[in-house]
Amino acid sequence: MKRLFYSRLHRHILGGSDQHFRAYVASSSDHIVSAQKLHAEIYLQRGFIYEQDVSADGLISHTADPHRTKSTYFVVTRALDSGKEEVIAAARHIRAAKPGCKDLPLLQHSDINTEYRRQISKHQPSSCVEVSALVKKRGFGSLPTLLLYRVMWQHSLQQGDKLWLMACSPSLFKRLSQLFGTTFFRIGPPAPYVGEEVIPVMLKIEEAEQRLQRQARRSLHPGKRFLYRELLSFFTSDDHFLLRRND
Repeated sequence: MKRLFYSRLHRHILGGSDQHFRAYVASSSDHIVSAQKLHAEIYLQRGFIYEQDVSADGLISHTADPHRTKSTYFVVTRALDSGKEEVIAAARHIRAAKPGCKDLPLLQHSDINTEYRRQISKHQPSSCVEVSALVKKRGFGSLPTLLLYRVMWQHSLQQGDKLWLMACSPSLFKRLSQLFGTTFFRIGPPAPYVGEEVIPVMLKIEEAEQRLQRQARRSLHPGKRFLYRELLSFFTSDDHFLLRRND
């Protein structure tokens, strides 16, 4: 099973794309609104929200999503023949402001283990973010998702973030655990969410980067060592060949 996972990940990293994708921290109102509309569209399709939760402008209402106006959005765009850009994937960071990060949705709505709440409370709230609202249009493969994680990762390093908190599906949890090992772990029991289970998890950012570096240098499996080198280059270098191919 692990061999299959690494083989698929290897193809995602090296497979390339005929599309021209670019990933940004959304700063323009057009990008932010496009990300928020895509969030509403995909969540409505999946049954995570109801039609009454979406306002006439195509955005999730403040009642249903009180964090919309306080989040940092990230987008992946593709170039259109007209010269314009289309947002085809998006995600966001919700940055904690209260002690213990008690204002983050994950800590408000999930049964977080007391020990992990204690660990989280040791950090400055502003150094902890919740990754949420990750959405992607169909038909674009896995590269846009990788580009989203890359731009979010680099933004967190620039901001000095220490923790990522998120709710993820069991399948995503398994894949990311194989990448990040003990630096990525569950912090509470799975909980039902619209017909599927989600797992509350935490990623220790600095330790995760150190693990990638160790694996890139020391992994006894040549294929894994090469893959981790590619992952490390992809996440930290501005000159990775996969990024050049998407300029």
